[in-house]
Amino acid sequence: PAPSYGELAVVGYKVYINNRLVAILSHDQLTYTLTNGSACEEYIVYVQALSNDKNISSSMSRGVKFSWPGIKPGVFRRLDDGISSTVVVAWGPPQLEDPTEKIIAYKVSIIPYESD
Repeated sequence: PAPSYGELAVVGYKVYINNRLVAILSHDQLTYTLTNGSACEEYIVYVQALSNDKNISSSMSRGVKFSWPGIKPGVFRRLDDGISSTVVVAWGPPQLEDPTEKIIAYKVSIIPYESD
């Protein structure tokens, strides 16, 4: 049974990520799985309980703040003059979700451009 407080019963929950409503859950759904974050981006998740009286709901929960795991590449740019037959590229340092991690190598891929 749903938790109740006098005449009011919890009938569901609203889940907000960065102040945007992302899900409405039933009263017995007490977890929510995030699956589509962006590497190194920060997120804050809040929950709000909904009651059987549509005019009454809880205040927002305290936010849970976290960073999405992964590596965000540095800015990539071309350095050569574009005239010679040599192409020189460079990139800035990557952003790591966990600053204690170490980069052991970089991989540069060359993919032919195909226009539509």
